[in-house]
Amino acid sequence: MPVLKDFRHTKEIVLPGYPDSRVIIYHSLLAKDTDLVVDMQEDMKPSKVLLVLPKLIKEWNFTNEDGSPTPITAENINLLQDDDIKFIVEQVQEFAESLKKK
Repeated sequence: MPVLKDFRHTKEIVLPGYPDSRVIIYHSLLAKDTDLVVDMQEDMKPSKVLLVLPKLIKEWNFTNEDGSPTPITAENINLLQDDDIKFIVEQVQEFAESLKKK
């Protein structure tokens, strides 16, 4: 019998603006997230990217000032530097392309 589960691949990256960061990204979205699907190569509008990114980030090591984990939300992703957001998008795209070649 086939097993139904999340088979997405993950990759760990470090954001350029946060050398101590550890961000684990997925290579794709799940069907439940299809209402958020955006061709990010053609449409890099920040508002759309911020809706999609929380679904493409599995985990990260960012914390609040009190040391508690910071949730992966569009609001918190919006606190990242623009270059870091672009880097995440590029890394997801490159990761997805590399898996297509296999």
